[in-house]
Amino acid sequence: MLAAAAPAQADESKVVRDSVGGLFEGLKKDSSVRAAAAVNKSFRLSEDESAVFLGRLHVLLRTAGRLQTWKVIQVERMPGGDRWRTALIVSHHERRPVAWSVQLYRVDVGVWSILEISFDADDPAGFIRARAAPSAP
Repeated sequence: MLAAAAPAQADESKVVRDSVGGLFEGLKKDSSVRAAAAVNKSFRLSEDESAVFLGRLHVLLRTAGRLQTWKVIQVERMPGGDRWRTALIVSHHERRPVAWSVQLYRVDVGVWSILEISFDADDPAGFIRARAAPSAP
């Protein structure tokens, strides 16, 4: 029974990795511009929103340092169908960890769009605790 659950979780994580991988590749290259451009491909931001997001990524790189690794730690299917996911991600940078929350929505077969993305470098543990789904007993 557990063996059947593992591939499903792996598939869920792959959806997230495929959707936000460009963001983290940009951060690995220490480029907030590349990271923001990757997000903008699947998350249509206005010009003002894009500028704000780019600025936040720039501050993140200055504060946390270059990205070293990242990992999807939880993917939750949201109520109301299998087209909506929320993922928690931890990224490890030169100077500190960062917690991320990403909401994805499947707009077509195999095509996912980012609905919302947020991150916290000041209190990543609190950020994750506030958003993590309770574990099954």
